[in-house]
Amino acid sequence: MLTHFCAAAVTYILTIGFFLPFAAAKGDDAAGLLEKSQKLVEHPGHAAEALTLVKQADDMLQRTAPLSAERGRVLDEYAYLLMLQATESAQQTDQISAATMADWRIHAEPITKQALLAVRTAADSQQADVALALEMEAEALGRTPQAKRLWEKSTQIRKRLVESLMNGKDGRPDPSYCDDAGKPVASPPSAIAGPDASAVFEAVASFAFVVGKDGRPIKIRLLRAVGFGHDEEGAKTLSCWRFKPGTQSGQPVSVPSSADIKYRVFWPPVMESKPGDKRQHSETVTPQLSK
Repeated sequence: MLTHFCAAAVTYILTIGFFLPFAAAKGDDAAGLLEKSQKLVEHPGHAAEALTLVKQADDMLQRTAPLSAERGRVLDEYAYLLMLQATESAQQTDQISAATMADWRIHAEPITKQALLAVRTAADSQQADVALALEMEAEALGRTPQAKRLWEKSTQIRKRLVESLMNGKDGRPDPSYCDDAGKPVASPPSAIAGPDASAVFEAVASFAFVVGKDGRPIKIRLLRAVGFGHDEEGAKTLSCWRFKPGTQSGQPVSVPSSADIKYRVFWPPVMESKPGDKRQHSETVTPQLSK
């Protein structure tokens, strides 16, 4: 799967041995090449090498499965790596220039369009594949009415994915998302990734939920999406938070609340929040996050 935008930057010593696990070996399939490329971009400065591996994966899939969900994922990674390569060449700046974005869109849009066609056609596509392809195509189109419509479709899918993840029995999230200490359990990457130093824009995912009488968040819903897999992972993290429950007449009660989770991303979101956006808060008692 594609990895997170906001993966932490890593300081390391470059050695010959570092490259050996990532060299394309004879017999690697497309999935193996994609996995190696994703491991490469966990470290700054390796977009070009990762891009070579993804191109090899796409060449394979063009011949064997041109309209498959796997090719859609490879093409979305391809488009992302073009952006990462551009930002790595301009690391001295604090933001991505308009010219950089325009140039990326020229090269990326045919790729993201093909990715969207592949995942929409493939019988084995997951909803997360479709959402990601919609988001990548929207970013490649820029701030256009068509991009806005694609992002709205993606947001609806992300909301359904969060709802299906979070609302188990009695509206409670799966407890396996948290460890015994109440910390989020590490899960496989679910979106696109790169070194945090390259991510210069801020995006906010907003959630509504109910704080139960035991201080655990239940009935978690996504209000505003970031996309690229961040919303699902953010919901899992939120499910591990513990609150001081609200009280009424000295007794614990369930109360509605909300939370925002911020991310650093590579480009300004197509869908920005509007001034005065309302959040759902309890009108009577707002629980406090337990220390």
